[in-house]
Amino acid sequence: MSGLTELGQRVADLYKEIVTTTVRFESLSRETTTDIAEARTAIQRMDERMQQMQLDHVRERAELSSQIKALDARLDALSESALHAVARDAARQAMHTILNDGEATHAALPPSADGLPGGAGRLLPVGR
Repeated sequence: MSGLTELGQRVADLYKEIVTTTVRFESLSRETTTDIAEARTAIQRMDERMQQMQLDHVRERAELSSQIKALDARLDALSESALHAVARDAARQAMHTILNDGEATHAALPPSADGLPGGAGRLLPVGR
């Protein structure tokens, strides 16, 4: 009977190892499944964050582009305004000079085709 007892003991030990191994396997399987699910969730959250960051980047870039265009338009308007102011000042100065010089200015301008003295605003005939 000692052979049968030893066989029974070996079967019992092997059964314990099978149960222990099965429990460990199931535990590891649950942990792995949990870890994979957590990793998928983390990856999904990172993907969503990256997409949001990309949308924010595109939005910010569009806002900056819009601001640049607005500033460029303002610069153009200011440049045009400054040009008009310079032209206005030059015209004012020219008129002041013309009015102050009086006769000297009329003498400096060539006579027109009808014999009248030339002046500011009068067109000269073609060919002169």
